[in-house]
Amino acid sequence: MSGARTSAIARQEGRPDVTWTATLLIALLTALAFALRLYRIEAQSLWSDEGLSVYRAALPWRDILANTIVVDGVTTRDLTPPGYFLLLALVRHFAGEGLFALRWLGALLGALSVPLAWRAGRAWFGRRAGIGAALVLTVSPIHVWYSQEMRNYSLLIAAILATTWALAHVADRADSRRTGWWLAWTGLWGISIASHAFALLALAAHVSWLAASTWLGPDSAAREIRVAADDESVARRAGTATTARRLRRSAALLAVAALLAVPLAPRAWSYFRAPVQIDFEAVSWATIARHAMDAFAVGISPTLRHSISDSWPLVALAVVGLVAVWAHPPARRAASLATTMLVLPLVLIAALSSLRPIYNGPRHLLVAFPGFVLLAGAGIGALWNLSLPPQLAPALGRMGTRTFASRRRSTEAQASPVPNPLGASSFVPAPSRLPILIGAMLALGIGLPASRSIARQLTRQFHGEDYVKDDVRAAAHFFAREVTAPDVIVVHDPLIQFAFAYEYRRAGGTQTWLGIPRYGEAEQDAARRLRALADHAPTVWFLERPKPRFPFDPDYLSEKADESWHRRTEHEYARMWLPVRWAAYDTGSGAE
Repeated sequence: MSGARTSAIARQEGRPDVTWTATLLIALLTALAFALRLYRIEAQSLWSDEGLSVYRAALPWRDILANTIVVDGVTTRDLTPPGYFLLLALVRHFAGEGLFALRWLGALLGALSVPLAWRAGRAWFGRRAGIGAALVLTVSPIHVWYSQEMRNYSLLIAAILATTWALAHVADRADSRRTGWWLAWTGLWGISIASHAFALLALAAHVSWLAASTWLGPDSAAREIRVAADDESVARRAGTATTARRLRRSAALLAVAALLAVPLAPRAWSYFRAPVQIDFEAVSWATIARHAMDAFAVGISPTLRHSISDSWPLVALAVVGLVAVWAHPPARRAASLATTMLVLPLVLIAALSSLRPIYNGPRHLLVAFPGFVLLAGAGIGALWNLSLPPQLAPALGRMGTRTFASRRRSTEAQASPVPNPLGASSFVPAPSRLPILIGAMLALGIGLPASRSIARQLTRQFHGEDYVKDDVRAAAHFFAREVTAPDVIVVHDPLIQFAFAYEYRRAGGTQTWLGIPRYGEAEQDAARRLRALADHAPTVWFLERPKPRFPFDPDYLSEKADESWHRRTEHEYARMWLPVRWAAYDTGSGAE
């Protein structure tokens, strides 16, 4: 089952591997995906993690590779691998530090994921499923959301889809270029792991599937020897040779996985030994499963939950795809791969979170998203096929090539060609109109609610006030406009200062601002520095939220300021999760 085998058969049958119709359709979907990801890409403020991205992209490449971040003079080590930040540094070098230029990289990677989803879906499930996977990814609200962030998520998804496409060639033992695809598969996993540590969880899914296929799948060479051999000893030797081959393949798989995982091992060990990060929590498997279902089917939300009426259409589409694939025996290996890619990473996240909290929202679940995309694409392919009249199937079937799993034909000379659930033609008797009617009703019954849910969610994400992320920009613009000397601005969270400095500079702010507390500073020392500002600042503008994300009482400095000074006014901005709030204190300074 591979695109390489598909290409060979297509050439033998005198038809193109990929037709211009399919290419044009994918090009249009890619353009639409790029447009959606560029729309209002500058509307959101730079949020805290994006501030770290700007900081790392400005570092020398040696420091980017070393994963060091200096916060208030304290050298810390970022757990996010350097791959994405090297690309971002390259973009920054040529395009500058504008927000559009820096976020443009994520939008581009998100759009490029569309043809990768097409290739992966087509190689494993067939041409229509490939187009379906590309369509799902194009309009996916969660993929649009994270493609607009200056973070590594769109690179992670693109790399996993590319490795899944390469795996189709690796799994096809008749592919003459299999060694090259093995190298490509390994190299692409290197890129994936260099973009996000959680890519190891998706690698575990691929390796587990390959190992299971090695031991549970049939060995055609050994089977032929057993059938042809009259001597029982020859059959035994064939079985021994089969076991040896499987052991070698398993050893090679383990060696590749270890080679890719070892560079992250010291960092993972130090992470598990470090104090638990603020806002990270241990969650159950049921919670992760529900968050994943809602996020993959609908998108991000302030509560991490969606109503069943919004999430069921895309979930049903993925279920239809899974059922359709399992109903077609030659494609069950593909179904097991997509299911493993979807389920195993979520199980591993829940298991690791029981040892140490590592979960902080749907962004940590994106590693399982490609499996969902492939199954939903298979669902579109199945409904597309079932709803077609037999006379249209041959014409529309030329939109691609057949998947390796569905190329078996019967020898009936006069049978009518009709599409199977995976979107490839098989010579079997033509169905009655009832299945076509049922397929059309299913397509409308799922497609219309899914389209409505996606349109509503995209509108919320682009325009909803409750979808504002860490609105540091609004605070920075207010301070740049209203604060004058000798007043002082205080930023409470040391990690937000990278985003604040960027937005404050873009707003034209020139007034002094300070970070209190410093990273790792004791509460009493921070309070003394805060009180000392009253010696020369008549007004202290205290950005008291977001709170410090290291062990520090988040209300301590606000309480000390309330005890010492008069809180004149305060303001909190619209938010999704982290509040952004400032308070203005009259200190009674003689400088007033």
